[in-house]
Amino acid sequence: MTTLASDVQRPFELGTINEVPVIAGDIIYEGAAVGDNASGYARPLQNGDYFYGFAEQNADNA
Repeated sequence: MTTLASDVQRPFELGTINEVPVIAGDIIYEGAAVGDNASGYARPLQNGDYFYGFAEQNADNA
């Protein structure tokens, strides 16, 4: 799976919304699949990550 380079609009249904800290030096674009890096920080989903869900908005921690 490739990392997004811009925001993507996705339709959302009502559900649980969580806020988690973003790993340092990374950007998560709106609509991107988000995963846990095993330390409790969110990052763009990578193979082997726990799937958090899809980003509701852009998060820039670069």
